[in-house]
Amino acid sequence: MGVVLGEFDEICEGLGVPWKVKEKTEDLRKSIEEFSFTGQKRKGIYVATFYAACRKMGVPRSYKELADASGVSNETIIKSLKFLSEKLDLHLPPYDPRDCVTYLVEKLDLSESVGDKAKQILEKANEENLVAGRNPFGVSAAAIQMACSSEDVEITYKKIADAATITTVSIRSSRKEMKDELDSNFS
Repeated sequence: MGVVLGEFDEICEGLGVPWKVKEKTEDLRKSIEEFSFTGQKRKGIYVATFYAACRKMGVPRSYKELADASGVSNETIIKSLKFLSEKLDLHLPPYDPRDCVTYLVEKLDLSESVGDKAKQILEKANEENLVAGRNPFGVSAAAIQMACSSEDVEITYKKIADAATITTVSIRSSRKEMKDELDSNFS
């Protein structure tokens, strides 16, 4: 487990997560010590515990970010997470899109006013039931794009999509739906 733990420290540092996530990951890892894992499966389980800790602590990170940082495939992370959820009876809340906005605004080095505007858009979209059941990164990215547009901040769909690890099509789709449904002072 030592090699995996050393790699895990590097992953945490590379993804810039708070200490509380690392502590929660350790708690989850200790909960599964009774199960025996080897090699890549062990690493997949460990990355999945990290993802579960992020979800539990409201620290948005995508499967793709974890896959890129750890060298474990999305599929392995998802399978390992399913295993963890079943064995530990985990109930992982979806990410709050407002937390995703905060994370993406910081990652994209955008202003606080863009973040505030994006959160207003999300709040209005939530009131219109446009957020529930949607990818929180997708609706957050769309709200950021709308906020940038209303604040005259130039940024490409691609740059936002890359930061959110989603496609530009996802942003355009969420943006269109939100724009069509909201009294768009937010164009």
